[in-house]
Formats: sequence, structure tokens, C-alpha cells
Amino acid sequence: AVSFKNSQSANCRLGMCHRHEGRHKLAHHYLWHAVTLDPTSTDAVCNLAALHIETGENEQSVKLCLRALQLDPNNARGFGTLGLALLRLGSVDDALECLRIAEKLEPNPTTCSNLGSVLNDFGDTLAASKLLK
Repeated sequence: AVSFKNSQSANCRLGMCHRHEGRHKLAHHYLWHAVTLDPTSTDAVCNLAALHIETGENEQSVKLCLRALQLDPNNARGFGTLGLALLRLGSVDDALECLRIAEKLEPNPTTCSNLGSVLNDFGDTLAASKLLK
């Protein structure tokens, strides 16, 4: 039998599979193990941060995003996830700034949608329409 116990990437993928299936405890187990195996993996750290948003642990998500951004100051996913966590904590201006940075660093459907949706929710429909094409 093949053991994935010490494979950071396998643990990260297993964690993401469980996260997408809504099995948050198992997702946390595997993602935390992935981060433990490679604390410099911004992918694993950001995945764990996103899971914390889904489980309402927004403060923990912020801490993890800041950790990812220390490792890679140009990490669009780190900024995007940080923006979503800050939004849930009520820090709208800081959240928008993070989402704008994420969109500038990596303009893709996810970053555009996240920023556009928040702008739309807060009444900037013109700016939102440009992002939500």
C-alpha cells in the first residue's frame, strides 16, 4: 500500500476534496497536516484560510492569510482570501483594498467575481458591472 501520510501535496489535495464535499473536520485535518509538513506552502496555507472562512473562523483566516503574504507578498489568493475574511469581520474598506490588490495581481474569473460582487453589494454598480461581465 502507498502511504500519503508524509506527502504535503497529497494531504493538501485530500483536504481540498473533503472541503468541497463539506466535510470540514476531515478537510481541516488534512490541510493542517499539509501546512505542518511544509509551512512555506502558500497554497496549503491559503486553502486552510479559505476553510476557516467557511467554518466562520474569520480571525484565524486573517492570521493564515497574513502568514501566506509574509511568505509571498504578491500572492493574489492570499489577498483575495484576506479580503473575504475581513469583509466577514466588518472591515469593508480593508476588504475592498485586498480584493482590489488580488484582482490587479491576478485578474481571473475568481478575483473579478469576488471584487465585483462586493462592489455591487455596496452600491458601486458601475465598477461592479465592468468586473462581472
